Amino acid sequence: MSRQRYWTNSGSSFIFDGSRLDGQRQLASYKVQNHSTLHLDLCPCDGMQISVKTLPLPGSEAIRFKVQITDTIGDLKAKIQDQQRLLFNGQQLVDEQTLADYDVHRLSTLHLDCPMQVFVKRSTGQTITLEVEPSNTIDDVKGKISGHQSLTFYGNELDDGKTLAECNVHMGSTLHLDA
Repeated sequence: MSRQRYWTNSGSSFIFDGSRLDGQRQLASYKVQNHSTLHLDLCPCDGMQISVKTLPLPGSEAIRFKVQITDTIGDLKAKIQDQQRLLFNGQQLVDEQTLADYDVHRLSTLHLDCPMQVFVKRSTGQTITLEVEPSNTIDDVKGKISGHQSLTFYGNELDDGKTLAECNVHMGSTLHLDA
């Protein structure tokens, strides 16, 4: 089967740099160079389905969305109807980039990073309320509190490099501050 026949009969198309390629134009007209990556979209008419889960709840139910590989992250956020941060493979997604830019493919799961409140209890008994995100590191949280300190959660000292989600810190959790 010739490439032209495959292109027109299969309903598939190629994507380069966020644009769907026309089967009648040469690759050079799209500025495709040696070692460029083309994405093959096997079902452009049907789009694809991805899932979005809310962090940090490990058992949270995924919400499914039908998207196109050329949709921007901003398009996806509009579908979610919430201007929160989206993460994929631990990376924060930028609104203007496309799903293809992040190699998001059929049945991928993205994570919705929602702000949450946690409480930090000082040894003096004073409690501080902080607005944080599950992807914040323990070091980020310490940066919101003045002075040198260590934070514990259920008796375990928290590692500076770990995220709140990795430490199972959820909305409403209380961390203990040892100055």
